[in-house]
Amino acid sequence: MFKIEISEYQRQRPVIQLIPLVDILFFTLIFFMTTSVLQEMESELSITVPKSVESTDSAREPGEILINVDKTGGIVVAYKKGDINADLADARRAISLLGGELSQRHDVDVEGLRDRRCLIVLRKVRPTPPEYPRRPGVPQKSPL
Repeated sequence: MFKIEISEYQRQRPVIQLIPLVDILFFTLIFFMTTSVLQEMESELSITVPKSVESTDSAREPGEILINVDKTGGIVVAYKKGDINADLADARRAISLLGGELSQRHDVDVEGLRDRRCLIVLRKVRPTPPEYPRRPGVPQKSPL
């Protein structure tokens, strides 16, 4: 019978096993293949995210609503609670003036919450007039 002598030094020395390295290699390959496909799909979406011009919070008046829609044909989905009919009545003129229209309204029941919730879908149907957005302070003096 053949007998192999292994020294004490070789027994304590770390061994690199190749099987886990191959698993990690395949996992990494699959990860990068998947993320590259998702990145291609993400680049096909036309989503505009507002960019910050300054780092300070803009002071808004109570009841003032800020909605960013850049392109005609874009939509905004707003999640509202409370008396939505009064809010819509107040905002209807401003929405129309700024090139929007109320597209849909969906009442939502959220389990565990007592008050009513609603999803409001606004659609941008025409460009915003050039005088908007207005200078700071003007909306306080003459609201829409």
